[in-house]
Amino acid sequence: MDDDATRKAGEWIELVKSSLDSSDPLYGKKIFVSGIHESKMFVLVDNDSDNSYAIVSIEPKLNKQSISCATVEQIFSRENLALKLKQEHEQRQFSQSGILRVKAMTLQSVSQ
Repeated sequence: MDDDATRKAGEWIELVKSSLDSSDPLYGKKIFVSGIHESKMFVLVDNDSDNSYAIVSIEPKLNKQSISCATVEQIFSRENLALKLKQEHEQRQFSQSGILRVKAMTLQSVSQ
């Protein structure tokens, strides 16, 4: 990882850690932010304390100067994480192909 990527990863880690509520299962754990969802406000967090993973939501607070983070789902094995990511990818591919089919059908009906 280059210096800029390392700095950004560190910023995400601190941002998530400082925004978790004390009742959150990740609160006070040693975590690493390993991924950011491309279209939703979620990050993938590796919990180094027990080798599990979590999907964490990110929501701006009312003042827009800070965020609130909360664990949405805990995943307790690398295999389950891989399966979840694969299913999400397949679902996204399916929905995108459906959108393309609808657009093609709409264009076809307009041109007739």
